[in-house]
Amino acid sequence: TGIMTSAISNQKGVALITTLAVVAILLAAGIQVGRMTGDSALRTRVETSQVQIRELALSGIHLGMFILARDGADNEIDSIQESWADPETIALVQEAAGLPPDQVRIRIEDERGKIQLNSLLTRFPGNEANPSATQLLERFLSLGRDSGQETASARPVEIVNAVKDWLDSSDGEAITGLTGAENRYYQSLEPPVSCANGPFNHLAELFRVKGVAPDLLSSDFTGLAPGNVSGPGRSAPETLRPFFTVYGMDPETTEAGRFVFSGKININTAPLPVLQALMPEGRELEAETVADFRTARSDSDSAYSNDLSGGWLSRAIELSQEEKTTIAGLVTYSSDTFRITCHARKNQAAAALSAVVLREKAKESGKTVCRIIQMEEVI
Repeated sequence: TGIMTSAISNQKGVALITTLAVVAILLAAGIQVGRMTGDSALRTRVETSQVQIRELALSGIHLGMFILARDGADNEIDSIQESWADPETIALVQEAAGLPPDQVRIRIEDERGKIQLNSLLTRFPGNEANPSATQLLERFLSLGRDSGQETASARPVEIVNAVKDWLDSSDGEAITGLTGAENRYYQSLEPPVSCANGPFNHLAELFRVKGVAPDLLSSDFTGLAPGNVSGPGRSAPETLRPFFTVYGMDPETTEAGRFVFSGKININTAPLPVLQALMPEGRELEAETVADFRTARSDSDSAYSNDLSGGWLSRAIELSQEEKTTIAGLVTYSSDTFRITCHARKNQAAAALSAVVLREKAKESGKTVCRIIQMEEVI
């Protein structure tokens, strides 16, 4: 959709994308074209400098922000059918912008397509549980366990209780159920840690919670997420990243001293395991039908067959009115929070950055822009 799709279909679109993309990189990243295409001596220094290769990765992050901003200006729906989610289109745009795909690899994920861990509470600070988010997380964890294999992680209900206690505040040492845990438990550990009594700031914090171990989800389950490869060399947070997020604060419901995570999941971008948890109980296998509906293409021109505007799920599978109402309270069809990961490599130098960006309307200009809210190096 939008201007990026036009880049595939006509040469004028490619020229326009080239111009806009280069300008975006220059303005946002402050990178001079000459630093990447200058004389041989300069190229040698760039190729051998870790600082310069990191700047190359940073330019990829800013190009991803540009792609998302243009998409947001064109439409209000976000789906896996769009250009920002298509590796081939991203490669076309970045090559036009002077970032060869064999040296720079950019991936964009929708953070709203994941389960928001912080949505287990209705608001922060507070201690009131969100029933729908609690049920969704417990169901997801249950589906993700290998029933035939022993695991170091606690049972799903025990984990959900402990996560709720990790997040809540203003209830002293009162625990949820019989399996929750407050500061007294965490201070008894060796070494002792402090219970957050507030929202997760990073996915790795989940593994500090009582009962959560690296084998939280089976490898067969995590392997269902696009681009996710479990196994040696992958840290536990990286393995869970396609399914969970700590982002998604709803700015429209934020009030003085309080903030809310709605927990609504973008059904247009959610990976298969998350779709399974969203399905009516006992109908988890129909998630594959839903996933196929999103990607179905016409045989004649390879265009997508199905529109993913609001309410399309009932066209993919049959739903009762009650099921429609329940799912409507859990899902959305657009996003404002994305993760852009860029791997850059030249000769022996390599760098990788991962940035979470918020897409919003600038108050003064009204233009759609992206800003980085968190960035880290990827090992």
